[in-house]
Amino acid sequence: MSRALPAFLVALVVATPTPALAWSDHDLLTREILRSNTWLNQYRNIKVKKWAYDTVDKGPYNPDFQPVFIDKLEGDTTNAREILIRYVDEPDWGMDDQMNLSPFQMLIGGSKGFRHQRYQFFNGLIRLGDAPTRAKANYELAKLAFRNKDPYWGFRYLARSLHYMEDLGQPFHTFPILWHWIWDCGFSLKAITNLASNEHFYYEAFVTKQLLKQEEHGGGQWLDAIHDAEAADVFDPAAATEALGNYSYERTSKLIDACDHFFPKRVRSKKKIVPLRQEDLDPAEPPPSFGTINEITTLQLHVTSKMVRGLLALAKRDAMVVPKSEDE
Repeated sequence: MSRALPAFLVALVVATPTPALAWSDHDLLTREILRSNTWLNQYRNIKVKKWAYDTVDKGPYNPDFQPVFIDKLEGDTTNAREILIRYVDEPDWGMDDQMNLSPFQMLIGGSKGFRHQRYQFFNGLIRLGDAPTRAKANYELAKLAFRNKDPYWGFRYLARSLHYMEDLGQPFHTFPILWHWIWDCGFSLKAITNLASNEHFYYEAFVTKQLLKQEEHGGGQWLDAIHDAEAADVFDPAAATEALGNYSYERTSKLIDACDHFFPKRVRSKKKIVPLRQEDLDPAEPPPSFGTINEITTLQLHVTSKMVRGLLALAKRDAMVVPKSEDE
């Protein structure tokens, strides 16, 4: 069925909040992307500093959010790779919750959904979501931190920028459902929400599970797709993030349909959000639809890696200026 459905159906769909966790474990994806970025190795012995950008970083953020420090505390030393991997998940730690950002945010899962997704309707004529803007805003703050000779917050803001870009490499972040679900769910918003959320969560958990297995085995198709990606030509973080979202959007319906045939009936519940169960994430005999999931996920991970490496290459060109005294 055409995406160009009547407006009341679009309203029904976008009023269905869905999760905004993207690849579930951004640190896992980022760790694999960074393996070939050896230029980061020169940025070591970086001092952990408290956040001091309240006059320029207006966010806005969740009023209850405060930056936390994991593992390393103020005054300790760390390195660029560790900062990027540990803090790439930071935007999922509550900073984008409990805000009033847009009159349309209720249509895309609240303030967090609005910042971490970019839904498209009518073949892109209508777009909802702020992920590209957040990728650029944090990139600009990273540049400011480096100009202030503060590599710790330079890399930490860069990690946040990578997060929002990676979000749009996940197809569920560009369109949440199959149109026939509306009828299958009897036009029930709750039923559509449950079904969309279950498949979204399970797809992300499935990808994480398989990537971890490939790491344990020392390689695999999805890891190869990440490692073999050359940096894309990125000149603007927002435009690059938008382009990645467009790429994902073109494959969303096909991926969701494959997930609809892949996951067991328990996972595809319309009545409730179902808890994750390991046997559903690693079936002994995957159904035929796994071929489609495998094909699309391979492409998505490859292109996401290309775009993230492109953003890192841009940062290397115009943002990364670490004082010599902190890079020895």
